[in-house]
Amino acid sequence: MIEQFSEKPKVVNLTSRTWAAVGRAILGELPDNNQDVEEVVLQPQFNALQLVLPLYEGEEESRDTTPDQPSPPESGTKSETAIADDNEDIAMTDASNTLVPSGDRRRSGSANRKRKSTSISVDGVDLGRSRLSKRQRDKKAADAAAAEAAALTPESRAKVRQDTQDEKLFNTADECFSPFGLSLGNASTLKISVGSDAIDASDDIESKPEEKCDLFVEDFKAILQTWDDDKGNVILYGDGIQSPAEAAQGMSFLDLEANIPSRPLLAGDEGLRKWARNLNGRGLGANQAAFEWLKALCKKDIDPRHKKSKNPAVSCGQSSWVKHNWPESLKSTALNIASRCEEVCFRFFKDVEDDLDTRLTERKNNYFTQDDYANMEFAETTLELYLDDLAATERDRSGVDLSNDSESDLMVKRERVLRWTYLVGDLMHHRPRDKEGQLEQDQLTLRYLWATTVIAGFTGNCSREFRLACFEDLKSLLAEREPPIDLPNSGVMPEISAARAEREISKLKTVDFFSTIFAATSETNEKDPEEVIEILEAVLEPGAVLPYDEEEERILHEIGRFLEGSSAMFKLHLWEKLRVAYEKVNHPPKVLACTLKCMQIVMSELKSRSYVESSQDHRQFVLLRSLRLIQGMMNSALILSRIERNINELPEQELIDSLGSILAMLRILHCYAFWESAVVKSEVKASDLHSYRIVAMKFKELLVQGWIMAYHLYAVMLKRGMGSDKENGWEDDEKEEKLAGLLRDLHQELGDRHYCKLSGRESTFPSATWTVLIYRLDLFLKLMFDELLSFDNRDYDGDLLQVIHCRFHLTLCQDQWYFFDHKTVPDPLDKRTALRLIDFIMYQASKKKILQLSKSDLKTGLDKLVEVLGIPRPDNIRIAHNKAQIDGYLKSTLDPLKLYGCLKGRVDISTVEIFGESKEISTKGIYFLLGKIALYPLRYTKRVGILRGDELEAAIQFFGHDLVCNSNGWETWYRVAQTFEIQMDEAQTWSAEYMNTKKEDLTRLERVSVT
Repeated sequence: MIEQFSEKPKVVNLTSRTWAAVGRAILGELPDNNQDVEEVVLQPQFNALQLVLPLYEGEEESRDTTPDQPSPPESGTKSETAIADDNEDIAMTDASNTLVPSGDRRRSGSANRKRKSTSISVDGVDLGRSRLSKRQRDKKAADAAAAEAAALTPESRAKVRQDTQDEKLFNTADECFSPFGLSLGNASTLKISVGSDAIDASDDIESKPEEKCDLFVEDFKAILQTWDDDKGNVILYGDGIQSPAEAAQGMSFLDLEANIPSRPLLAGDEGLRKWARNLNGRGLGANQAAFEWLKALCKKDIDPRHKKSKNPAVSCGQSSWVKHNWPESLKSTALNIASRCEEVCFRFFKDVEDDLDTRLTERKNNYFTQDDYANMEFAETTLELYLDDLAATERDRSGVDLSNDSESDLMVKRERVLRWTYLVGDLMHHRPRDKEGQLEQDQLTLRYLWATTVIAGFTGNCSREFRLACFEDLKSLLAEREPPIDLPNSGVMPEISAARAEREISKLKTVDFFSTIFAATSETNEKDPEEVIEILEAVLEPGAVLPYDEEEERILHEIGRFLEGSSAMFKLHLWEKLRVAYEKVNHPPKVLACTLKCMQIVMSELKSRSYVESSQDHRQFVLLRSLRLIQGMMNSALILSRIERNINELPEQELIDSLGSILAMLRILHCYAFWESAVVKSEVKASDLHSYRIVAMKFKELLVQGWIMAYHLYAVMLKRGMGSDKENGWEDDEKEEKLAGLLRDLHQELGDRHYCKLSGRESTFPSATWTVLIYRLDLFLKLMFDELLSFDNRDYDGDLLQVIHCRFHLTLCQDQWYFFDHKTVPDPLDKRTALRLIDFIMYQASKKKILQLSKSDLKTGLDKLVEVLGIPRPDNIRIAHNKAQIDGYLKSTLDPLKLYGCLKGRVDISTVEIFGESKEISTKGIYFLLGKIALYPLRYTKRVGILRGDELEAAIQFFGHDLVCNSNGWETWYRVAQTFEIQMDEAQTWSAEYMNTKKEDLTRLERVSVT
């Protein structure tokens, strides 16, 4: 022990200047739990601690951080406005805000009268009477407007055009969705002001209550401006995010509610330097330093002028436990210090109690001071810390068999909470009472009553009826109390109010039913999916299940009231379990409905009161968590919505609610799109972290997927006639016009940002009972391609050609439309898509003359289609037979009877009918058209040289492919004859060789042309 008595203090150097870091450093100096606590009674000068806090850049050394150095001599007296503590900021005075005496601002009456007659506004508009005529005034205003327009720079004109373009999609979306009471809002509200800093947007809530619902948009802007790897890890790896099952596991009705911190986050070193200086000056040991650290955070500050006040109503501020939201590291450190220094704390409060007893004995009146009240609140806060620790242990042990050590630790924590409950009760007994012997119903009294009611549920020594009666009493006490008492750092009792008491009552009344729910949804207790569906549907969809009797109806009503205020993660857990159960019974429409409901829950949390009133750090975490959760749900929803039957079974209100939640998500993601545009223009600077680049791509993909899902829902709503004033719903042309217009503006918006190429990965949707579905999620371009082809609306041909250009890099009709390069990766043109594309390209070709097609890009498109679709294959028996018959007929001699039959339109060739793909392709006329494209330039243009053999051969081959599939096409026979006729003329025009030595070939060509 003698070695411990050292006059030299122990210096502890800290690397971080936060309360949590100081607490951890003091914890490291505490003796082991099994060591004697004799140090508690030692004098302060023995084994004292000296804390050395780090300096931030730009700070000067002071005795706050280097206590062993002497204080610098005072150079002079400070002025009155500069007197402040070292840890406080000096208020700066802005000269522009200095009040000027009214006598200095007063003007003479004559001057005012003179200004009235000649007042001209800043804009040059005459505010008084003017001698100019109306014509002269109009001319002057027009000249001013012209001068202003001429003064616009190219950059400003480009910005005006860009702003107009940005609003185009939003205006179109509002036109489409307004009949359902939905809106995408304005693009201007989603843009980040250039040069603005990231601030807490909740500061403006009181002045702008109408913008509360858009607080999540402002939070997302702040996230983009203050990006770091911690934010990226939330989306990429789910840091700090529990799955719905993990969040619900072991809840045991402790934290089903949304416990959202409603106070600002405690700054890392708020008041720390002053406290450290005070500690270093007192020379306290480790145990006493730990106690003082806990006291600084859990006991409220008292004005020295009122410390001895006998009036407890004197305002003394609030402790950090009440007025700040602590980070998790600080909560953990505070609990560890409270556990390690329990004996010190207990002795301190016992001394307070003994002192109160002494003063009460000496004098009956005015013995209770404001400092006594603060100490009692400090004791209550310590009790709430121990109660949180017990509640966390109870949650961890729920559904799990504890070992002997764990069970013993749980019993110790229960006994500790009971011991502190009695201690705080003894202290409360010394508080002054009114004439009726009742305590004042202030915050401290209500906190203690609520804590004892909660503790009764952990001890197991009281019935449910007793707890119900306790909460009923609390409800009546709190009925007229506004606002509620907030304890942002308490996990068990974050709010004390009548509404919270009502929820606790509902919770206790429905405990048996919820126990059934937990058993049905437990991972370790798999039940029959039909039974899970029956239980959860009764809870989540009360209207879908009829109650058996009045008692069950009352229970379901109580559960519905309870779920209205439950946390989003708990609701999500129940809906996820219902979705899994529907998967097991193979009911895809219900699976889609549950998935969309989960998305609604996630997005509705961003508009809830708990979100709006929470701190900015917590709001940003919830927002990033929501985006990660929706990202996982969106793929499943898109795959299921591709099957028309699934989405058609959704109720109308469900369609509207789902579309509204997706539009809210799109507002967030369009913030990123506008942010990216500002980055490209060098108006703002984005983060250069790798996590930012990865997450940015996820934002883009989710934006595209969200619009696709919104389009699917909107299309079904139009199909049902929703939003129409007509009795029969929307006309077909009206529906096509709305859908095509939305797709056009959406492609223009996404394409200009090079987003339409995204979501081009294969995605699987595995299930235990379903066949694994694999889709290529090149969804947007494929969706727009399919929809515009099905509409058959000629007004949107240019948009369809742009889609073909983006998706297949196939440029058609370039002489009529201008195509934008959206930086897409081409998809291979498959046979199924090419077959659907034939009619559209044939229609475009029909608008041109045949001679124009030979030099048009449509010829390239037709060649591409034939390359993909192929030609009639001779390995087909029917095709081989027809080809042999046609070749034999062309080589045969002229038959007068067959020639006579041709005059009557009858060709007697023994061909068979062709079926299948070749027949379908030939029927569309693509082979015949390509043959004409090859023939017409040779027949109807002037030739100046010998033709190449492959030019005529191409025409003969395409006509032959057409005849193989349809031997009765008279025009094809006619064009074949023209081709052979050109070949015969070519043989006689440029050379006499055929006439002199190859007369048989000329005869054959002439016979074939006649045949």
